[in-house]
Amino acid sequence: MITRFVSSLLALVLLAPALQAQQFSFGGEERLTAEIIPESNTIAPGRPFTVAVKMKHAEHKHSYWKHPGAPGFGTTFKWTLPEGFKAGEPQWPTPIKGKAAGFVGYLYEGEIYPLVTITPSATIKSGDPVPLAVAINALVCDESSCLPSKPSAKASLTVSEAAGPPDAATKTFFEKARKALPAAPKSWTFKAYKNGKDYGIVLHPEAGANLKISKVFFFSSALAAPDKDIDPEKPQALAQAGSDWVLTLPPDAENPPKDALIGVIKADEGWLEGNPDSQGFEVNLPLTEGKPPAATSTNSASTGAPAAKGPITNGFGTGTLLFFAFVGGMILNIMPCVFPVIGIKILGFVQQAGHDRKKIFLHGLAYTAGVLVCFWALALFVIVLGKGWGAQLQSPLFVLCLCYFFMAFGLNMAGVFEIGTSAIGVGQELQSQSGLKGSFFSGLLATVVATPCSAPFLAPALTWAISLPAVLALLVFTVIGLGLSSPYLILSVSPGLVKLLPRPGAWMESFKQAMSFLLFGTAGYMLWVLGGMVNDAHLLQVLFGLVLIAMACWIYGRWYLPHKPAGTQRTALLLSVVVLVGGLLLGWPPNAEGELKWQEWSPETVQKLRSEGTPVYIDFTARWCATCQVNHRVYNSEALKAAFRKHKVVLLKADYTNYDERITETLRREYHTEAIPVNVLYIPGAKEHYLLPNLLTVANVSEALEKLEKK
Repeated sequence: MITRFVSSLLALVLLAPALQAQQFSFGGEERLTAEIIPESNTIAPGRPFTVAVKMKHAEHKHSYWKHPGAPGFGTTFKWTLPEGFKAGEPQWPTPIKGKAAGFVGYLYEGEIYPLVTITPSATIKSGDPVPLAVAINALVCDESSCLPSKPSAKASLTVSEAAGPPDAATKTFFEKARKALPAAPKSWTFKAYKNGKDYGIVLHPEAGANLKISKVFFFSSALAAPDKDIDPEKPQALAQAGSDWVLTLPPDAENPPKDALIGVIKADEGWLEGNPDSQGFEVNLPLTEGKPPAATSTNSASTGAPAAKGPITNGFGTGTLLFFAFVGGMILNIMPCVFPVIGIKILGFVQQAGHDRKKIFLHGLAYTAGVLVCFWALALFVIVLGKGWGAQLQSPLFVLCLCYFFMAFGLNMAGVFEIGTSAIGVGQELQSQSGLKGSFFSGLLATVVATPCSAPFLAPALTWAISLPAVLALLVFTVIGLGLSSPYLILSVSPGLVKLLPRPGAWMESFKQAMSFLLFGTAGYMLWVLGGMVNDAHLLQVLFGLVLIAMACWIYGRWYLPHKPAGTQRTALLLSVVVLVGGLLLGWPPNAEGELKWQEWSPETVQKLRSEGTPVYIDFTARWCATCQVNHRVYNSEALKAAFRKHKVVLLKADYTNYDERITETLRREYHTEAIPVNVLYIPGAKEHYLLPNLLTVANVSEALEKLEKK
C-alpha cells in the first residue's frame, strides 16, 4: 500500500510541471494570427490608402477592444513603414460584450478586420516597392487563462502615378469590413443626461429607425484612462418612455462621468429598419442636467441582467452561486500552485495517524481557521479597496517575497536547515502549540497561493460577491474558504479515514525532500511572474538575491545547531540574518514610476530621431553579457534619470541576446567593433557620435550628457 501511495505521489510530482505548463502555455502566436490586406496593390505619392489588418482568433479565444472593459489591456498596432509614411489610428469594429474570467469585457472573437489609413510620402517614385509591416500587441484569453500575443504581418505594395482600383473580391471584403465599423448616428438622436447620481442616454427614433430594439449596450471609451466613468460590471437597463427609450447607465463609484459620454452604443437587432448590420453608432454626448422621460415599460433583456436595482446575479440564484463558491474552493486543492501545501498537509495527517481524535480534530480546525482568516482578509482587500481578484500578484514586492519564501521553505523541506521545536530545545507543551500553529499557517499559505489560480467554478461567484453588500460578500468568501479546507476538515473528524493513510516511517523523509521540488518549481513560477514586472537588470539582481537567500539558509542549517557552542550559534544566527537581509535588499523592486523608459532600437528609428534633432542614447546589450549587466546598474542613479529627462534624451535598447544581423552590421560599420557592450550618444548638430567607455559609471555617463548643454 505504501509503495502504491508513494508511486502515485511521485506521478503527481512529475505531472505537476506538465499541468502548469499547459495552463501557462507560451504558445501566443497560434492563439492569434495576423495578415495585412491592402485595398489596392498600387499606391500614388502623397495619396492616403487603406489596409485591413485581418486578425484571426483561435477557437474559444478572444482579444480586447481598444478599451478592454475587464481587467486586461487593449490591442495596439506598431507599424514599420518607409521613411515619410504615417499610419493613422486603427478603426476598430464594434466590439461584443462578454465574460472574461468572470468579468465583463469588451471583446473580439473569430475574425475581425480593423482598418488603418496610411499616408505615403509625396516624394516616392513610380515603380518603387513599398514594404509594410505591423506588430500587434494583444492579450489573448480563454475561459481560464490569458497570455500576451504579438503576431506580426507584412505586405508589399508598388508605387504608380495613380492608385489602382480594387478587384471585385477585395471590394466586397472592404465593404464587409466597413459595415462592421461603428458609424455616425443615422435615423436616431441620442442625448446624455445626469439626474443627481443617475446617468443615462435618451434614444429618440426618427424616420427609418428600427423600432424593435431590445438589447442595447453602451461601450464607454473612458475605460482607456485610469478613471472609468461607466461601471462595465453592472447592468444597463433599457426602458421605453413613450416614443423614446431610456438606457440607464451605472456610474463608476469613484469616478462618475464628468462632461460627456464618449464611446459606442450598440443595438444587437440593428439601428436601422431592415438593416441588421447597423449595430454600432459612435457617439460623443455632452451631459445635460435633467430627468429622463418616465418609463412606460422596461426591457431587462437589454443587457442580460435584471433592470431592478440590486447585486449582479449572472443569471444564477443565490443558492447556485454559493454552491459554485464551495465547489470552486474545493477545486483549488488540485491547482498546480497548491500542490506544495497539499504535500505538507498529507505529511501532517500521516504524522497524526494513531493520535487521539481530539488532537486530530484540533489540527483540522486550526487549518480551517487559517484558510478562513486569510479569505476574510482578502475579502476586505477586494471589497474595501476595490482591487481585482488575484491583484496581490500585481505587486512586485509581494511576488518577490513569495519567490524568496518558497525558495527558503523548499530548502527547509530538502533538509538544508531545520526550524522546529527540536532545534531550539523547547518543551513538550510548546511543541503542541507549534503544531497547531503550523496547521493554522498551512491554511494561510494555501489561501495565498490558491487565489490566483481562478478555478472555473470560482469566477462567477467572485464576480457576484464583489457587487454584494459587505456582509453577504463575506459570506461568499467564507463558503469558498470552507470549500478549500473541507477535505482536511473531513479527515480530521473521521479517524477511520486518517487510519487509511500510511503509517509514519523512514519513507517520510524521502517524501518530504521530494515535495521540496514542488516548492522550488513554485519559486520558479513566481520568478517568471516577477520577470514581467521588472527590467532585465533588476531580474538579475533578484537571481543573485535568491543565491544569498539560499546561502543564509545553509549557514543557519550548518552551524545553528543545538550541539554547537553558544558562540558559534550566535555568530551563525547573526550572519544568516545579515545575508538574508542582503538578499532581500538586493532583489527589492525599484520604484516603477521613476524607471527610465526604453524603446526598441532599429536603424530607421535612429535615423528618424536624428533627423528631428532629438538626442539619442543607444545601449547595445545582451543577457549573456556580464559587463552589460554591471553597466545597467548606473541607470538606477536618480541624478542620471533626471539628466536624461532634462535633455529629453530618447533611450533605445538594441538587444543582442539573439543574433540580429542589423546589430552586427551596425556595430561593424558605425562603431568598428563586433563586441558589446557599446553605449553611444548622438548629439543634435554634431557630425560624430559620442562613444562611451565599455565600463559605465555615473560619472562618465553624466560627462557625456553634459555635452548636450553646449548644444
